[in-house]
Amino acid sequence: MAASGGPYDPACPESGERLVTVDVSGLPPAGEPPDGDGLAGLGAVAALARLRLAARRTGHRVRLRGASADLRALVELAGLAGEFEWESEEGEQPSGVQE
Repeated sequence: MAASGGPYDPACPESGERLVTVDVSGLPPAGEPPDGDGLAGLGAVAALARLRLAARRTGHRVRLRGASADLRALVELAGLAGEFEWESEEGEQPSGVQE
């Protein structure tokens, strides 16, 4: 998981919020953890929840890049899908909750 924080988000210059983009494409799929632990996907969701909490405390938004369908499903199951922005696929508009 790699994160990059940039200058103020040009999409919302008046908000003063900053955007952190997290590349989650390197995370193992929920059904295929490298060490045989079936709960690896839940650990990733827990780490993302902690990241989102820290980001919110410092006035940042979090956008996830490269999330697999399994990770998206786990994040939704945990009730956290609305806490993240999802980087769009080619040709789609970016999605996320407007706060």
